[in-house]
Amino acid sequence: MNINLFSGEDYVNSQSNTPGRTSTSRHATQEYGLGKLTLIVFSIIIGVAVYSAYHIMPFYYNYFELQNQAEQLTRVAAVNTDTEIREKLWAHIEWMEMPIDKADIQIKRWGNSIKIEVVYSEFFDIEYQDEVIELHRFDFHVEAESAIDGVR
Repeated sequence: MNINLFSGEDYVNSQSNTPGRTSTSRHATQEYGLGKLTLIVFSIIIGVAVYSAYHIMPFYYNYFELQNQAEQLTRVAAVNTDTEIREKLWAHIEWMEMPIDKADIQIKRWGNSIKIEVVYSEFFDIEYQDEVIELHRFDFHVEAESAIDGVR
């Protein structure tokens, strides 16, 4: 009975000298390079997402704020004229620095109802070498409608 037992060192040396095998250190270096590349790519993706969210979120905040203001003004429409409602809404728009003209505020009354509409657009753009590049246009439509509770 002939049993051949290798010591741990002899076994490692015999495996590394086998033809066709690559060195484990070179393989580890390649994997490390791919890990760095993956980290860079995901960092760029996350950076672009954070930058975009930082610039786009105020558009939606302003939209919901204006929607809320229009709904509040329709609730008190019985005590305000159309001109007063337009002026109050315009003051709020100027305070929020939104790209809306005063003529874009539409107020309609009929029967016992009132409707306020404002249609506008916000642009997501970047400046590159003194040139503004528009990446996306966001269209918003503020609409508030309510029954008039009292008579003027």
